Amino acid sequence: MEDQDAKDINQMMSGTVEPTVKTPRKSKFVWVVLGCVVLGVGLGVVVYQQSIKSTVPKTTPKPTSITQQTSPITSPVTPEVSLVQPDSKTVSFPKAGKLRIYYKMPGWLSLGVELDDGVAEDSFVVPAGDPGTTMRVFDTGYELSKATTLTINSYLGSNSSQLSIGWIKPVANKCGANGFGLVDITADLAWATAQSQGEPVVSTQCWGDYSPNPNDTSSLDFNDYWIIWSYTPSSTSVSPSPSSVASSTPTPTPIPTASAISTPTPTPTLTPTPTPEASVRVVMPDTSEGTPVTGVFEVTVGTVSVGLALLVLGLFGLLAI
Repeated sequence: MEDQDAKDINQMMSGTVEPTVKTPRKSKFVWVVLGCVVLGVGLGVVVYQQSIKSTVPKTTPKPTSITQQTSPITSPVTPEVSLVQPDSKTVSFPKAGKLRIYYKMPGWLSLGVELDDGVAEDSFVVPAGDPGTTMRVFDTGYELSKATTLTINSYLGSNSSQLSIGWIKPVANKCGANGFGLVDITADLAWATAQSQGEPVVSTQCWGDYSPNPNDTSSLDFNDYWIIWSYTPSSTSVSPSPSSVASSTPTPTPIPTASAISTPTPTPTLTPTPTPEASVRVVMPDTSEGTPVTGVFEVTVGTVSVGLALLVLGLFGLLAI
């Protein structure tokens, strides 16, 4: 009986078909997940490196400076100042007639005058005038028979061997030269012209006095005395010299007193208020030279986040296996 039961059991077991269980294909899925992990990490590294490179500012190479050879600067040559020298002592008188002079000179000295027509010499003494304040008139008595050229010399005082150095024409109605004082003789010229009564004013002369040394330039002042040559008119009446005649002594330029000099008021210096520096994050970065350095942190976080996201997806796949 027992044998029969065993046979029945064996027969029942042999007739039961066991279902086939399929083994999941884990090996291929694992490789796919690992590939996602590797790809995520690799992309993160690559993107991070590219972000670092992009943050380096582009530098433009500076052009090499060309050393220019400069020629040495030559010092300017100061030209020698040429002194005004006396004019020729010859004067051409245009017609016949008796000569007259209008003059002004130091009042304590007489004036000697020498005339040479190339044939004979003549001289006369002009009396001392008022002390350099009034024009005087002197009729020389020297008579010309025709138009004549005369050589004129003069001297102050009584020593005829000490001839004055010579004369120059006035410039802008002023006597004086070579840095010495200028004397305005405009009024003197007007007065002499009025006294000439139509006779020509032949020559106006600003004289410099005698100098014992030919190299001495102190006598080249040409403001010691002046002579105006003309002719004696038919009517010899002479008007008095005006009191407003310019003095032969140059008037010194007044020096302003300390009270007249205004001290400039110093202008207050305005101290500029320092402008507070703006935050680095507030100011818009300059992108003309690539990604600014101030954005390195943001770019790095973004790129690493991409890699971490891929890495998390890979790990989630491994856990789901």
